[in-house]
This record gives sequence, C-alpha cells and structure tokens, in this order.
Amino acid sequence: MASGATDSVQAQNAQTTPPSEEDMFRQKRGATDDASSIKPAPRKRRRIVISCTECHRRKQKCDRKLPCTNCVSRNKREACKYDTAAPTLRAQQKRGNSSNGDADSPTAPRENPSDSIPTKVANFGYSATGVSTLGFLRKIDGANPAEPLSRLANDAGGTHADHLNMRERYKSLIRQLPARTYIDQLVEIYFHDFNWMYYGLDRDVFDRQLAEWFSLPFNLLTNGGPQALSPDLRSFPALLFQVLATALLVLPSGPDPTFDSLKYAGNMTFEDLAMDYSESGVAILSLLGKRQMSITTVLAGFARASFLKYVALVTESWHAIGSAIRDAQEVGLHRDSLDPKPASDDAEAVLENQWEIQRRRKVWMLLLGWDLHTGVVLGRPLTVSHSAMPTLPVDAPLPKDRSRTPIQPRGDNDPPTPLTRAIWAYTIMRPLKDIIELESEGPCPKDFSKVDAIHQRLIDLEERTPAYFRLENPDKRFDDLPECHWLPSVRASLPQLIAFNVMALHRPYIFTRAKSRTEALKSCLKALDSQRLHFQSLKPQQYKT
Repeated sequence: MASGATDSVQAQNAQTTPPSEEDMFRQKRGATDDASSIKPAPRKRRRIVISCTECHRRKQKCDRKLPCTNCVSRNKREACKYDTAAPTLRAQQKRGNSSNGDADSPTAPRENPSDSIPTKVANFGYSATGVSTLGFLRKIDGANPAEPLSRLANDAGGTHADHLNMRERYKSLIRQLPARTYIDQLVEIYFHDFNWMYYGLDRDVFDRQLAEWFSLPFNLLTNGGPQALSPDLRSFPALLFQVLATALLVLPSGPDPTFDSLKYAGNMTFEDLAMDYSESGVAILSLLGKRQMSITTVLAGFARASFLKYVALVTESWHAIGSAIRDAQEVGLHRDSLDPKPASDDAEAVLENQWEIQRRRKVWMLLLGWDLHTGVVLGRPLTVSHSAMPTLPVDAPLPKDRSRTPIQPRGDNDPPTPLTRAIWAYTIMRPLKDIIELESEGPCPKDFSKVDAIHQRLIDLEERTPAYFRLENPDKRFDDLPECHWLPSVRASLPQLIAFNVMALHRPYIFTRAKSRTEALKSCLKALDSQRLHFQSLKPQQYKT
C-alpha cells in the first residue's frame, strides 16, 4: 500500500514538474517521426484560379474574357493570360478553335495584333511609305502593306491614366464647339466665301462627316473617348474648328444679332473668337498625336495654314503647311501605290473608292502647290522635292451620289468648277521648280538662254489660259450660275500667279542684266494692276483676309 502511494505521488510530480529541454526535443522529434510514418499533415485547400494572372495578382474581379476588361482598360492586353490548369483557358481555347478552323492544336497561342513586329517598332518613327529596313518587316510579319506603321501602334505606350486624361481633355475641347444652328450658318459662309479659293474640302464629304458627328451617342465619348471613333471622325472636330474660325473672319465688326452670343468676354471681336477656335483645333490635333492619322487630319492642318495666312501670320502659315505635308506623307497621299483599295467588288464600293482616290490626289496637288509657291515667295526651303510630276486629279464635277456616278472629265461646254481653277493654278506654278534650280547658278550665269527659255514658257502658258479665266475678253456665259459666283474674283487673282513667276525668274539678275530688270518691273506693274482689280471684287468684310 505504501508502494502504491509512492507511485501515485511520483505520477503527480511528473505532471506538475515542467519537462527539460532535452525531453521536449525528444518528444517533438518522436511526434514528427510518428506523424510522418502514419499520415501526412492536412494541407490548406488550394482554390482553382479562374481569373487571369493580372487580375489575380491585383486581387481584382475578372470577367474572364480574353483579354479581360480590366486588362484592356489598363492597356495590358499582352499580359492578360490564364493559368494552364484554369478551366477559363480551356473554355477560351475551345471558343477560339470553333471560330478558327485553322487552329489545329487546342494549346495554340492566341494571336494578338499588338504582338506583331511592325506594331512594336512603330514608336521608333519608321514608316512603311518610304524605303527603310524595318519597313520590310510588314512583309515578313504579314501586315497590310498599304497601312503605315504608325497606324498599327494603336494605344501604344499609354497607361490607363493616360487614356483617361486624353478622354477628358478631348471632351473639354469639343465642348467649345458652338450649337448646331451656329455651326450650320458658319459652314455655309465658309463654303461660299473661302473654300473655292483652294478647294481643299468636298462639300458632300464634309456634310456627311458633320451629320455623323452629331449623331454620335454621348456615352460613346464618355466611356471610350476619341479612341472609340474612326481616325477620320476623331480628327473631324479639329477640321470643324478651323472652318468655323475662318468663317468668323468675314463677319462685320459691328454688332451682329446672330453671332454676338458666341462671344464670351467683354470687348471680344470675332477675330479674337476665330483665333480661339483655331487654337482649339490645333489642341485637338496635338492631343491625338501622330498615330492613326487620316486625310481629315491633313485637311485640318491645311485649313489651319490657310487661316494663318488670312490673319497675316505668314511665317506660322509656312510652318503649318510643312506639317500638313508631313502628315500627308504619313497617310500615303504622296504615292499612287498607296491608294486605298475598294472594300468589296461591288460596283458601288468600287466607285466610292475611285472618288476617294481623286480626293487624295487633289489634296496632295494642293499641298505641293502651296509648298512651291510659298517657298519661292518667302525665299524659304521647300518641304518636298518637286522633281516628279504628281498624278493630277480628273477635272470632273462632283456627283450627288459617289457610289452611283462614274468619274467622267468635264466637257468644254460644262461650267468650270473650283477644281478646274485649282488644277490650272498648279499648272501655272509648276515652272517655279525650274526657276529655283536656276537660282543656284547665282546672278551671273554663263548662259542666259535658260532664262529666256523659261520666260517664253511663261508667256505661252499665259496665252493658254482658259477663256472663262481670262482677264481680257473673258467668256462670261457661266457667270450668272450660282455655283460659279467665284469666277470674277478668279479672273483677277490668277494673272498674279503668272506675273509673280516672271518676276521670280528675273529678280536674281536685275543688277547684272538690263533685260531682266525691265521684265521684272513690267511683271510687278502687271501684278499690282491685277491686285487692284481683285481688291475691287471683294466685299468690305473680306478686306482683312
């Protein structure tokens, strides 16, 4: 009994006395060995990841698209991927294989337009419209050979915050456009008083874009911003601002019951408002940048150059026209091989495409004429080489429906159009290229026969002036037509071009050759006489332009 009591006391002491470190180590090791020999410790359950890797990393809710909405908004399309064991990936691959019969393997990688080589190199400034090593990568990569590299760089190098800022800035700029009723009236003024001078815009195309702009749903700009629009439409407000600005220049300086409400500051003039509108158009082009440009971008730049000329900012106008020419080259207006192809083989699509090609050639001809004439007038370098004669547009009247009207040249009995005037003006300015080449020989060339030969060409050119454009004994049978209201002004302005050519030809030699001095003075007097007649044909509100 004493022995049992002793055992009980020892057991109690063993329970109350803390174990030594050695005993604890042995117990822990023994428990570990026993557990490993019996069964593994229960693991934490691993949930199957069905979100993309980016959303899973950022702990965001994923809509499980490919790419998902979150990755699209953050410009992370390339990073949007799914784990190989995720059922989401198998579902996406199954949908991809069902929509693409060429995908033989269920694990075939997804084609992403942003993975192409031309897209990645577009930010480096290489262009496919010229000869460059990287320009040939489009052939290797299977890209459209008629598409500039910069157009492939959609959303390149931008973050979600960048796109958000662009969207808000774009919206703040277009809010400055006046109401539709004012726009329609100012557009009418522009096409009646200004557009015929250079004929950069086609009225039917402009009206169609204007209608499309005003039919845009508001939430499209709110949610998607300018990137949700086509390249032509997103730059259309920039062109519209320049059109409105130019039209404001011919409004009377006094009170105007219709347009005075557009002024938002005290003592503001219409010229102040015009400058404000024009700067807004420039801000839109600057915001959109030089990617995914279109012919509308080019026309907005040309309209800006014209506006600067009308307000006597000639140096700025020269810089603006140079920028518009670079944009035109980026779009591919300078090469016939880059003309667009019809969307289908339907007759309507083919006719629409043919008219679009004519529009592109007209704009390029217009830019070349400005570059050549402005460079010689101001004594500034030319933006492009004029060694090759561009393909001129066909002198055809604009149709009411481009998709149903073939291109047919205007007949002798058809009234002239502003395009007729534009083609003839460019023909007059072409000899300036040869005059520039002569100037490189200095004021004392070895042989003046080249000077005399060009002088005779200019005289012949003046004699070939169409009868309806002549200043002396003109053909006035079309003057009473509403669409030809501009003809009297053209008769006074075109002779100035030929007179300037003669003066530019002889001016380097006025101190070394008596004949050149005489011809230069005669051409200056003729130009002054034409300018007097031109000024008399203007309305008072047009004087400042």
